[in-house]
Formats: sequence, structure tokens, C-alpha cells
Amino acid sequence: MLKSYGFLYSARQCNFLCYDLGFTDNGGQIYMTGTNNENYIFGYLGDYLYHNLPNGEGMYWPIVQGVSTYYGGYGLTYDSMEELKEQFRNELLKNPTIDFLEEFKKERKSSVNRHFSYYVMSAFLCEEIVNKKSFNSLFALIYSGNEGESFFQNLKTILNVDETNFHETILRLIKSK
Repeated sequence: MLKSYGFLYSARQCNFLCYDLGFTDNGGQIYMTGTNNENYIFGYLGDYLYHNLPNGEGMYWPIVQGVSTYYGGYGLTYDSMEELKEQFRNELLKNPTIDFLEEFKKERKSSVNRHFSYYVMSAFLCEEIVNKKSFNSLFALIYSGNEGESFFQNLKTILNVDETNFHETILRLIKSK
């Protein structure tokens, strides 16, 4: 039927999972997903923040994805925060010399259990901020610049974490329950 209206659709072309993860349309007014999950918080939340907060271009996407993961589970697998921490603990057992600062800086080139590690580490940081500070403190980290220009400066202000203690902080967060 879609083809008769000029729309071509193939879930196999969307991603390796063979379903459409979702997207926002109509200026952020409509969210559509092919995940067969009416509670797809991960995808909805990231798009909601981008379309409903001012200056979407100034948002640091890893933190937006971190907030989405914290509240909605990891986007591709729905893994919860506890499951993600367990996966990172298992990665540490396999690779005890892993440097989480170095992995974070690799961006999409770093992966633990098929997850983009810097999104997951961002979720761990978001959890810490919400638990130790406030939800509103997340906004300073979200607005760290499109390329993260002020990410470590903002993280230092919020949690007293910078590049010198980033690795130790992530270690502590993945070991926490």
C-alpha cells in the first residue's frame, strides 16, 4: 500500500536490527517508531530535547544520548543501567587496563558489548548528576557545545570531574549499584 502512494519502505535498509528505530516529524510534534515498543523512551527523549529546548545546535549529543539511555535504556537493546554497568564490569575483567577517558574520546569508535561506549558513560554521568545534584544540572552538561567544547569544564563545575579523574569516576560509577 505504501508503495502505491510513492513511499518505499524496507526495514532491512534502516539498520542491522531490521526495524526503524524512530524519528520525530512535523517539527517535533509527531514521533514515529517501528520498534514495536510503544514505550520507546530512548528515541523519543533525545528528539524531544532537540526539538523543544532552545539552541538544539549547541547540545552535546553524547549527553543527550546519555540522558535518553538513563531514562529509557540503551537505544538498540533496551539494556537498563544495571545491565550496562554489568557489561562494563565484564569488559574490565577481560581488559583490566582499559582507559575510560581514552575510550570516551574515541567517540563512536569505542564499543562495549556493541554499545557506543561514550553514550553509555554519559548515561552513568547523568545518573550521578541526577542522584547527587539535580535534574536541572543536566542542562549545563547538555549545553556543552555541539562538539563538546565545554564538556570537561562543565563536568568539573557540576561534579568536580575533569580529564584527570574521569577514568576513576567511571570506574566508581560502574561498580556502584
